[in-house]
Amino acid sequence: DRDVKIWDVDAALASVHPHEKAGTFQELGDEYARRREWKMASECYRQSTEAAPDLLGNWICNAPFHVVAGDLEAYRQTTRVLLDATQGLVDPESADGHAKNCLLTPDAGSDIDAIVQLTEVAIAAGPSHPKYQGFVLTRALAEYRRGEYVESMRWLETCRPPKGGAEEAMMRTLRAMIESRVGDTQQSTSSLRAAHSLIDDMARSRAASTPIWQIHDWLRARLLYEEAERLLDVAARGSGGRRDSMSGVTKAPVVHVRDEFEGELTLEWTIRNSTPSRLSLTRRPGTLTLSPVRAGIGVDVDVASNVLLLDLPPTREFVVGTCVSATPADASRYAVGLLAVDDARNYVQCMIGRSNSGNNVGVSLLVSRDGIAQRRFWEWGENVQEARLRLASRQGMYVASVSADGVHYRELGRLPGQDLEPVEAGLIAVEQGGESHSVEISFDWFELGIPAIEAIGPSFGEVN
Repeated sequence: DRDVKIWDVDAALASVHPHEKAGTFQELGDEYARRREWKMASECYRQSTEAAPDLLGNWICNAPFHVVAGDLEAYRQTTRVLLDATQGLVDPESADGHAKNCLLTPDAGSDIDAIVQLTEVAIAAGPSHPKYQGFVLTRALAEYRRGEYVESMRWLETCRPPKGGAEEAMMRTLRAMIESRVGDTQQSTSSLRAAHSLIDDMARSRAASTPIWQIHDWLRARLLYEEAERLLDVAARGSGGRRDSMSGVTKAPVVHVRDEFEGELTLEWTIRNSTPSRLSLTRRPGTLTLSPVRAGIGVDVDVASNVLLLDLPPTREFVVGTCVSATPADASRYAVGLLAVDDARNYVQCMIGRSNSGNNVGVSLLVSRDGIAQRRFWEWGENVQEARLRLASRQGMYVASVSADGVHYRELGRLPGQDLEPVEAGLIAVEQGGESHSVEISFDWFELGIPAIEAIGPSFGEVN
């Protein structure tokens, strides 16, 4: 049980030196971070800094994990500690570490002058310092945070980071943000596309042995990229459209609702086959956690317990999405994901689970008409620690997309469904197999919207 382990560790280390306790929590947090379990990593890192608040290096390393896990209070506490510890700081790498980790979100506010002073300490090391290009990048970001876009671009023009890494991705992302601020929409889209390619490559190359500092740098790049996407989308909507992050095409805006599962259900859910003992909003804070019942492949909505459904808008075009994780991570033991329902014989599912043969784990798209199902399956290749799924209805086609890194969604394929008219959409989870595995499924969030219209191209994948 992952939630209990943190407290077990805390109790077991009650009598050891605070620095040893902090080190243990850092190692545990690093392990969760390599598995992309950001909330668990963030909690371990918070325990580490509580155990030994005098170890400033831990505060510096932990900052981006708090942001990506959504624990902004822990992040703000981190920035306060880092800024309070800057008096007399003369080491350029330490000054840069303090500064760049106080610049992860747009709300530097009244602290920005102190952060800029830290960048000056780092810059003073001069071009001969091996990390000087990173210092320049941090200074450019600090100038951007205080609204000095021309000055930010001036610093950026002198920045020559190593090719193909997180710093190059951040440089290109920041350039896109500045270009958007000054109204150069076409160039900003081009710059962001280049950054996207770099971040995507880094996400695919990470492995279990990846040094934690590389994950740290990748997260900083990812956070800035996501901020840039939001900025460019706002700019596009201001001119009456929405920018497509993958192609730069401007489209009609998306209207959506979202439930973050922060201790309560905030949308008007209908829960079919309600089993309160198998549903919790407190088991893992910030998630909806289900303990599903067993069922077969090709999940019937009337078989599963706690099927959460929302009324769809009066349109055949929609998109639903979620972020899901499971314990155990072995996806051969469960089927979990998104569905859109007309009735028990007419529905669509986008699920993580087993193939029809039961030999492979992956993502499936299933369309059932009058009880006759067509199903496509894409092998995942590894156990699922955390995944983001999307199911969209577009121009009579149902589209399945997935993201393992949170940076972008990759379309898997499509199935026709012109004659289906779903009236509800939501979340479903079942356990699979002949014996109980005590599976727990956690959903971080759910969103429902009306998608932008785009042409339907060719689809790929085996139909079974």
